[in-house]
Amino acid sequence: MPSTEHLIRGALWLRPTGPVMERLQELIRRLTARFGGAWPRPHVTLLGGVELTTGGAEARLAELAARLRPIPIRLGALEGRHEPLRCFYATVDTSPELHDAHRAAREVFAPDRVAPFEPHLSLLYGHIDAPTKAHLARELGGRLDLSFVATSVELVKAFAAVPIARWHTLHECPLRRSGRHGSPPARPLNA
Repeated sequence: MPSTEHLIRGALWLRPTGPVMERLQELIRRLTARFGGAWPRPHVTLLGGVELTTGGAEARLAELAARLRPIPIRLGALEGRHEPLRCFYATVDTSPELHDAHRAAREVFAPDRVAPFEPHLSLLYGHIDAPTKAHLARELGGRLDLSFVATSVELVKAFAAVPIARWHTLHECPLRRSGRHGSPPARPLNA
């Protein structure tokens, strides 16, 4: 009997909420209107290049969430690279909590992965030249002094072979709270 499980390729995201999310969405809206390109959904990638079957996705996400407490995220300097998905972004301070969360994500989802962890929050996808990025960073004050606490982790169908407009959250799971053991099961989301 053939397997009904499908391969999931994607990433684990930490997303802001509330007023910080609204401020980031407004900034991204303005930048995208000005420079074009796909619209980034505000997030910090905890782990990219995730590959697993649908049968294990929810259980693994719940396992990871049970190991993590809410994670403070602090955005910093504005930078850019000559990479479409890191065209213009805010760096993220690598706190001990974020570093530990990344290590736990690797242990649960990709134990053999050794790629460097470079947390960031993309503000603009596409291609703009280096002088324009530098000018834009100066125009915005050189940094985003915004912080939020990530309270859930998302498994997102987001990888190079899928158009950005079709990236979507497959499952989301709240992170363990202080004083609580375990986490509720991952919730599948309809795309």
